[in-house]
Amino acid sequence: MSLAYKLNRLVNTFKSRIVNKGHIFGNGKIIVDSNFSLTCAPGSRICISDGTLWFGKSSIKNNKIRTILQIKTEGQLITSGNVYFLYGANIQINDKGKFTIGPNTYFNTGLIVRCYDEINIGRDCAISFNVTIMDSDAHSINGKNNPEKVVIGNHVLICANSTILKGVNIGDGAIIAAGSVVTHDIPANSLVGGIPARIIKDNVRWQ
Repeated sequence: MSLAYKLNRLVNTFKSRIVNKGHIFGNGKIIVDSNFSLTCAPGSRICISDGTLWFGKSSIKNNKIRTILQIKTEGQLITSGNVYFLYGANIQINDKGKFTIGPNTYFNTGLIVRCYDEINIGRDCAISFNVTIMDSDAHSINGKNNPEKVVIGNHVLICANSTILKGVNIGDGAIIAAGSVVTHDIPANSLVGGIPARIIKDNVRWQ
């Protein structure tokens, strides 16, 4: 890692902490790589109970892909332990939405999150590239748009290009195969795949 890169990261981290001082709480710390856009509306909070919350992490020299976090009025991002968002994440937490993430959870590049109500992700999860997680349809269908809480358990592996839709509960240790669209609850320690995702195998373990 070059000295210039380290200095750039230090400057971006310092700027984010100062500009958003009234929105960041807890005993943890935030680290910001370059090309990070953070917008915090009145009453919004980033709560880092401990560990490090890292945005835009990248090993690519002179990476220009932006990482975006927008938290609207009274929305919350709550983390504990070390949580990593690689470059290119696009996260929107809407009014009074709550996005909670457990320790040692890792998000690869191209993540899209739309949190209208509540999304909970457990500890030790691995989220691959180009994954979408939504707790709402985002548009009214037949005059209705009712968000439904999404819960992703501990030690869940979500593989590339998968989509997690509203109202889904994913059990601990589950594996979501690449390209899946998850529309229903997934049992713990199961491998699922397809559109919509269906159980392929039970009693799986991953590391």
